[in-house]
Amino acid sequence: MLTKLFSRFKTDLNSISTPTPHFYSNWQTAEKQCDGYATAPVLESIVKASRAVAQGDALYERDGVTHHSFAENEQLIAALRHVAEAEGRFQVLDFGGSLGSLYRQHRWFLSDFSDFVWCVVEQNSFVETGKRLFENNKLKFEPSIAEACKKYQPNVVVMSNSLQRMERPFEVLEELAKSDMPYLFIEQTPLIQAADNRITQSFFPAKKCKSSYPTWLFAETKFKEKLSQYYQILNEFEATEAHLSFDGVRPIGFFCKKN
Repeated sequence: MLTKLFSRFKTDLNSISTPTPHFYSNWQTAEKQCDGYATAPVLESIVKASRAVAQGDALYERDGVTHHSFAENEQLIAALRHVAEAEGRFQVLDFGGSLGSLYRQHRWFLSDFSDFVWCVVEQNSFVETGKRLFENNKLKFEPSIAEACKKYQPNVVVMSNSLQRMERPFEVLEELAKSDMPYLFIEQTPLIQAADNRITQSFFPAKKCKSSYPTWLFAETKFKEKLSQYYQILNEFEATEAHLSFDGVRPIGFFCKKN
């Protein structure tokens, strides 16, 4: 029955075209070669695109790129509906959710759910900007997992193209697993057939903002073993379009329930 809830992920998200990846020996070395995600130009680009959505000039934005046609993530919607049926409600903690990109993209498809809050956990500059310009009765912003859990009692974590941007991604997974949130939806996770995780760089897609940031490529076997320490994988799916176009990288998603 659960399988029927999930269909192929269809989206027109802008994929990132990159050259053959260069691998770094550690995160700090990669950081020195990258501009970072929290730079002023990146934030300004996302603010501009988010304002275009708020003003009705675009349907949604992703990483500073505006989109003008509907493109729902059916896997995400199915996961949220499953949580609502199992728990009687869903409250979202969107980890690394920028200025609420996923919420705006899917708010039309969640209109039959009135009693939920979508809380983005982000870096301070994003949180401050989000609270000042975009927060409303549904969309909230907090600087930490602990603060989001204290204020809004979320029961599902959403991570879209964000875990691989963390310097210590498995510590983040462990912190999430120790919380009271029973469900995890994670997508655009770059997996590779290799013995060990690798570090490369990704590029911010907005045309007028050239920026790069370190990115993990996770060894598939090791990643699944780590994930399974904390969660039961209810569904695994492959994205039809990827944020990373490196050869040999598979963008995989998982919908999980805590062990």
